[in-house]
Amino acid sequence: SITNSVVSLNTTGFQTAEPTSGSIANIDTTTFSNNSGTAINVIGGSRARIARCNIFQNGTSLAPAASVDSGGNNSIVGNTTNTAPAGTPFPQN
Repeated sequence: SITNSVVSLNTTGFQTAEPTSGSIANIDTTTFSNNSGTAINVIGGSRARIARCNIFQNGTSLAPAASVDSGGNNSIVGNTTNTAPAGTPFPQN
């Protein structure tokens, strides 16, 4: 899990990868900014769950969007490619 963090000035901000069984990354209240490539990159059978995240000024916000679940309360703007989460929505407490 990642919480209350800033991920900035990298090629890829965060990457989760597990080719067979998949891994799950829970990301909460985190800012991804100024990463030249993808802010959150999900590979293979993995998933990312994001809530209360700010994703600004990156090359691509999320890839692939279908592998990113969302609490619906993220700010994604100002990236070269703004991609909204297209995975399973989940409620916030």
